Amino acid sequence: MLLSEKFLLMLLDEYKGKRYSAVQATKDLGLAGAMILDLYFKGKLAIYRKRLRILDYNTCGDPYLDMILVFLNSSKKPQKLKRWVEKLSRFFKQYYTSFFRRLENNGFLISEIKTILRIFKAQRFYLAKPEVKQSLLEQIKNVLIYDMNPGIELLSLLSLMKACRLIKVYFIRKYRKYVKRRIKELLHSSYYAPETREMILSVIKAIEDIIISRSTAAVAPF
Repeated sequence: MLLSEKFLLMLLDEYKGKRYSAVQATKDLGLAGAMILDLYFKGKLAIYRKRLRILDYNTCGDPYLDMILVFLNSSKKPQKLKRWVEKLSRFFKQYYTSFFRRLENNGFLISEIKTILRIFKAQRFYLAKPEVKQSLLEQIKNVLIYDMNPGIELLSLLSLMKACRLIKVYFIRKYRKYVKRRIKELLHSSYYAPETREMILSVIKAIEDIIISRSTAAVAPF
């Protein structure tokens, strides 16, 4: 599974069949960050002087990643990572349902059409293979409770969850500070290649900066 697909599974409230409301304002940024990291792990992208650059224009063999690669290549000149995270997050809003349908087509989810207030129709997604998400949760537990060092994709997933405030969905209040501290320690650990850590940190900082700027704009006086 791609990092972005794992992130979507963590976004999903499998009991209600929809995304957790707690991350309604940040989910698009997390998905944008995950897609950028997916392309980075495939050797397609790099950051040079704070700007996202395409290293390899060839197909990824994945229609969604190829779509993002084409989108990134549409710019006449390299742009800052933060700018791309912002643009991709807005671009993704029209594709959210199709991303979940992709997981359904791959056998990870099943969908149902629900009637809301006897009038409206809404598509809901549930786990077809609960063991996949359960495995992710077990891996996360091993990292946070048993101090195991995660693989780079799991570290990326944890970092995205922290940046997008998914931590409060999966952990009770008394453990949240420890979880955030543990993720921060891992992100600065020499266990991982410096350039990879730098890429993850750059993506996370871009997401957090956008969240702050959006929050500031929302409360700004007229």
